[in-house]
Amino acid sequence: MVVGVADEEYGQRVAVAISMRKDRAAKGSLSIDELRKDLRGLLTGYKLPTLLRVVDGELPKNVSGKILKKVLGPQLFPPDYCTIPEVQIWTRQLSVARL
Repeated sequence: MVVGVADEEYGQRVAVAISMRKDRAAKGSLSIDELRKDLRGLLTGYKLPTLLRVVDGELPKNVSGKILKKVLGPQLFPPDYCTIPEVQIWTRQLSVARL
């Protein structure tokens, strides 16, 4: 599930909530850096997620099978998302040029 989350620095951040398959969850967790690396060839830079939360189990859906984005977005990424340890935050890593 992809949602926009309000942010003071950028105005809005791209946030992703992912439910892992059981076979993948056993191998280890997913990191925001791995996700961005995998998506880099498919998406432009501003569309890459900067927030990631891996959710246990399936994401809740309505009766027609659609994910409840308007309900889950604020629940999984509340305004104080920085204090939630399950939320991975990507920060820009500036490289220093050698002279």
